[in-house]
Amino acid sequence: MISKIKQRLTCPEYLSRRGIHVKSGGRCISPLRSGAKNPTSFYCEDDYWYDFGSATGGDVLDLAAHLEFDGDLSRAVRELSRELGIQGEVVKSQWKADIQNLCNRT
Repeated sequence: MISKIKQRLTCPEYLSRRGIHVKSGGRCISPLRSGAKNPTSFYCEDDYWYDFGSATGGDVLDLAAHLEFDGDLSRAVRELSRELGIQGEVVKSQWKADIQNLCNRT
């Protein structure tokens, strides 16, 4: 599910969906720090972002976790998969099969 989210949504697209404009060159005011004013303090490209003011960075999931979910990566994954219409059935069935295999070995 995580790889599907990363394939379908880039960091600039995610910010654009949240009403945050990224200038050409990937720079903008940091959306993660209230009161940030420097228009070049945040760098964002397709699969990576970095906030120079807080020295943090990551992928689109980390960005969503920091921006909307108080750093909770699991909530970010759930909400983005729901927003993008990504189903977790394959992962769930594989997880069940893995658990069953472990139980059988026990």
